[in-house]
Amino acid sequence: MNKVFIFFALWLGLSASLQAQHYFFLEADRQQPFYIRWNGQLLSSSANGFLLVSKVETDKILLTIGFPRNQFPEINFDLRGMDRDRGFQLKDFGEKGWGLFDRTSLEVIMPINQSPATIVAAAKPGDNNFASVLADVTGDSTLLEKKALAKVPMQAPVPVAVQPPAQPKKEIVQVPDSLVTLKKEKKPIISSMVLQDSEEKKLMGYVVTGDGSLPDTIKVEIIKPLIASKPVQAESVKLPVCDRPFADIKDIRALQKKILGLNAIGDQVAAVVKAFKEKCFNSRQAMDLGWMFTDEAARLRLFESLFGLVSDPEQYKKLETAFMKEDNIKAFRKLWSKN
Repeated sequence: MNKVFIFFALWLGLSASLQAQHYFFLEADRQQPFYIRWNGQLLSSSANGFLLVSKVETDKILLTIGFPRNQFPEINFDLRGMDRDRGFQLKDFGEKGWGLFDRTSLEVIMPINQSPATIVAAAKPGDNNFASVLADVTGDSTLLEKKALAKVPMQAPVPVAVQPPAQPKKEIVQVPDSLVTLKKEKKPIISSMVLQDSEEKKLMGYVVTGDGSLPDTIKVEIIKPLIASKPVQAESVKLPVCDRPFADIKDIRALQKKILGLNAIGDQVAAVVKAFKEKCFNSRQAMDLGWMFTDEAARLRLFESLFGLVSDPEQYKKLETAFMKEDNIKAFRKLWSKN
């Protein structure tokens, strides 16, 4: 009986520990690349300005966000309530600087080194700035057209000494029904990013979050119609040759979820290498998996391990765009000099 009790207690502790882990993601406007400093780590976003941080075990995060080549000064954020899955949009508010739009609470959070409170907390519902912020974040220009009702002037005092003068009416900001529904129903959040855009096709990536489960990724390939007036140049195309089955989107999604379930970088890299030896993956699919490694050093380790395992080795050099640090770029280029 004691052994059963001990096992049950350990199981409860393990379940509580797993449930305590959450994630948050940041998506920047205009696909602006950035990096974050948090918990002694330096994590860089994708080239399209997207970053997913998993295994978060605290409800308070002091986060520093910076930009490559010091395009903008570093900014600090004090994020609370991080004991659940969160999603933020990193937005440029012009003279006010960069801020975070919370996709769950619909608040705009400004850096603590610029403003000690959020714009929404500082702007009362009757303030026109509140409507301007919501219109800028949501892209709904009707918020500006539906301006607040004009303030009612103070009425003349009633000739009764004990009766206070009438209070002015507060302005009303009409929030779109879509925002109210989103906040109440907590529907899944779908974020999009452009992974590839060429004359022939456009590859879009979508991240589904907010339903309490691990983030799910979907990729859609859009084939662009050929323009008849443009001459088509004949070129030789090397078809991938492989003695193993070719991997598809289901294999990628299953492998991404498996990576999120492993703690050690070595175990994550080993799981990807094993999958590449069992099925044929191309360089583009290797890049998709590389974004799951938020640290550039870990991403470099993955690409070094996958070198020679893709079905289109001539395209593997294009993975260099996954790095922003000069040392990592040089290390990646050394792969060709060694082989």
